[in-house]
Amino acid sequence: MSMFGRPIAIALVTACAASTCGCGSRSASDAQDGERPANKRYIIRAIKLAHCKRGPEHCEKCREMDVTRICLLDIAPDDYGLLQRRVIEVEWEGERTWREFDVVNVFESEDEARAYAEENRITDVKCEGE
Repeated sequence: MSMFGRPIAIALVTACAASTCGCGSRSASDAQDGERPANKRYIIRAIKLAHCKRGPEHCEKCREMDVTRICLLDIAPDDYGLLQRRVIEVEWEGERTWREFDVVNVFESEDEARAYAEENRITDVKCEGE
């Protein structure tokens, strides 16, 4: 394939079996005694919702959505680096870094978010005031 006379590189995304990548995927041999590993791909944060990248200063729909909600965020989306997304500062593999994210779910309450985190082994949970 080519675009404008230049070859296009196509990368196939496959499930990660490495135990050190941080995405939360593990091979079956990584689990010890039936214990499920912590899910590092997802975090829960209280963030302001947005309609687009322009934000409430420049977009009427964003102004209408300008509320803080507790959300499940995917900080390692499959197409990481290929789309324009909002970013959030997180601790990733022991260091503070900025990660792109997708909003996966919006919770109605802090209790619902914490119950979901416990059920899905999400350890990085910060709600308002934390």
